[in-house]
Amino acid sequence: QLFGVNYVQVKVKAIQDDVTVEDIIVNKGNCKIENQNAYTRKPIIPKQLKFGESVSVAFTAPCEATQVDVVTSNGSWTVSY
Repeated sequence: QLFGVNYVQVKVKAIQDDVTVEDIIVNKGNCKIENQNAYTRKPIIPKQLKFGESVSVAFTAPCEATQVDVVTSNGSWTVSY
């Protein structure tokens, strides 16, 4: 929680070398992610990762993640909750 607003964070960790996270879609786009670094104002994704590195994006409540789609340079995958 930050300033009375609930933030939910999605963290994607690379399990392959040199993969680019091109997009993270929450609830088929119905939950808008915060894709801007609060300090630098630069986009968070797309983000190139090496093995073991991760990238995180947040979105605000009242949206609850039931499906997260991750689009990468090596394909896409979906996680449902």
